Amino acid sequence: MHFIKHRKRRNINESLYQRTHDHAIDEALYDLLDTPNTNGEPKKIVGFMGGHGVKRTSADFWQAAELAWRVAKAGYYVVTGGGPGIMEASNMGAYFSTYSLEDLEEAIQYIQKSPSYKDANYEKLAQNIINKYPDGAESLAIPTWFYGHEPSNAFSKYIAKYFSNAVREDNLLAIYLHGIIYCPGSAGTIQEVFADAAQNHYSTYDYVSPMVFFGTKYFSEKLPAIQLLKKLSENKTYSDYLFYSDDQLSIIDFLKEHTPLKTK
Repeated sequence: MHFIKHRKRRNINESLYQRTHDHAIDEALYDLLDTPNTNGEPKKIVGFMGGHGVKRTSADFWQAAELAWRVAKAGYYVVTGGGPGIMEASNMGAYFSTYSLEDLEEAIQYIQKSPSYKDANYEKLAQNIINKYPDGAESLAIPTWFYGHEPSNAFSKYIAKYFSNAVREDNLLAIYLHGIIYCPGSAGTIQEVFADAAQNHYSTYDYVSPMVFFGTKYFSEKLPAIQLLKKLSENKTYSDYLFYSDDQLSIIDFLKEHTPLKTK
């Protein structure tokens, strides 16, 4: 309620408090990401993006969770925007990478009793699963109070929550050095696709990183971003870093073969 009260117009003190908070989140976020894995190697960060409205009963939810399970198994550090839908599925898949795929499937079937984040017991069912499977793998969620009506999902070990959605979005795209996997979504997902493309196009952070589209029919027919990206990336280095596939193992192979490319 506090954020809603000050969402559109803030006095100087409120603005300073929010900026100071987000600066502290920045510092803590990069401390976490700069800390090596338990094996002493740097974290290889892969992001998942997609629709917040995707229900737990959807095939897209299961497929995103399974792919995130495989990505985490392959040694990547999964990060999402921290909300429901595809974001919850991806953090959940990463969490269950210390368990079997059958355990993940059983857990998803359980939380489907409350398919939407608007349903009663939505968060309680997730917590019940965590209590039953307490030794999940680490992942990160980066939500925002700008979408305060959406609960942060329970399956990430760390949460870096911002007041400013603009700062949060820019950080999300910047830290996904080893790639972003786009799952079906709507306007917000497409916005992130082309914001990411702009970073690759202009090499904003001195690297080119993979852009993977998991759902070729969705991104070529329903929301045809693929065609525009192919045209936009002609004669650009990042054209080789675009990948469109529904095959999970091929996506893992692509990420391994296309490590971040330093451009400056």
